[in-house]
Amino acid sequence: MVNTIKLIKSRAEYFSALVAIECLLAASLEGDSRESELLDVYLLLIEDYERKNIFLTNVDPISAIEFRMAEQGLRQKDLVPIIGSRSRVSEVLSRERPLTLSMIRALSAALGIPLEILIKVSTKQDVSPPSNLDIDKFPLSEMIKRGWLGSLPKHASRDTVELAVNQFLTRASGTQPVSALYRSGLKLSGVSDSGMHSCFAWLARVSVVAKEVLDVPTYRASTLNAELLSTIAKLSSDRDGPVKAIELLRSIGVIVVVEPGLPKSHIDGAAFLANNRTPIIGLTLRYDRVDHFWFTLLHELGHVWLHLSENGSAYVDNFSNTDVTEKPEKEANRVARDAFIPISTWKRSPASISPTKESLISLASKHEIHPAILAGRFQFESGNFQRFRNLLGQGEIRKHFPKLRF
Repeated sequence: MVNTIKLIKSRAEYFSALVAIECLLAASLEGDSRESELLDVYLLLIEDYERKNIFLTNVDPISAIEFRMAEQGLRQKDLVPIIGSRSRVSEVLSRERPLTLSMIRALSAALGIPLEILIKVSTKQDVSPPSNLDIDKFPLSEMIKRGWLGSLPKHASRDTVELAVNQFLTRASGTQPVSALYRSGLKLSGVSDSGMHSCFAWLARVSVVAKEVLDVPTYRASTLNAELLSTIAKLSSDRDGPVKAIELLRSIGVIVVVEPGLPKSHIDGAAFLANNRTPIIGLTLRYDRVDHFWFTLLHELGHVWLHLSENGSAYVDNFSNTDVTEKPEKEANRVARDAFIPISTWKRSPASISPTKESLISLASKHEIHPAILAGRFQFESGNFQRFRNLLGQGEIRKHFPKLRF
């Protein structure tokens, strides 16, 4: 433990203080001990740093920008080189125009505002289509082929297509797909503009389809618990399990939409809220495998259970990247894993210690789950994606959704 305590003046010192606090909180502190007093001092120092550096989770982006402008004596015209024209600066500050990714990066660098503040969706920046979306970067031919844009003439004019896209995005209003693109396991830094547009279009489609689901009861957070997740996990052993799981979730107010992904989107699943607080889960079935379907569904349910809240949190997941560092993603992974078999049970089992086809099937049968779940778990943990491939249930999921074109 660091004995020298001083005023926090940098982000490095800030994060160092956070580590110290975590260490103190992990200990059983007596009320009048030196460590308890040390904790109070650290908390005061962090509060002081956060107040001075607007490093607060409840500060919206525009308020943060205005704070920095006042602090540095800047006027609107001073933001023109960062944001664009004077009219664009005015629209951003009046919350009429949402921040684009390039604006966010530029403002963070120029004004020293943390990215985590700027990526929030501010009061009027709801899910209406962001103005930086470029019609030409949408996978229009695929969207038209799927019927997302209505019955367009074969040689529709650009104005007609643009109107159809805007109407499509407008129908999705009232959910959180915009914030999903920023608050997600999907790394936007590795996604092209066309990929981002594909992500947004897919999320909008999931939103539109969810709105068409009728007679959905009001979701109550207390309904979703470890016992229910375990019940859903056991449906993996049922021949009609995917359909039954979706029906069960609908009965408690959670809407699951299966919609194949668009080119370059690389999405496996997503979880976000409708404006009436109804949780929406989107699944692409990018891989037609039993293990992939059930892990993705339980992972997104983990987000619904633990992370979807009043602040409009939303999550978009791409499981191609196995190096997970974000806390919410780790927590959702743990929820999915433990819903099938707790890690303590798994690690002590022959299926984990010296896995064979027979040991995997035996353990799966004991816990009433599909053996594909354990085969996939072995592959993920070992990095050996060839062994037990015949247990993964390849080609067993998409057939439950015959009306969709994959």
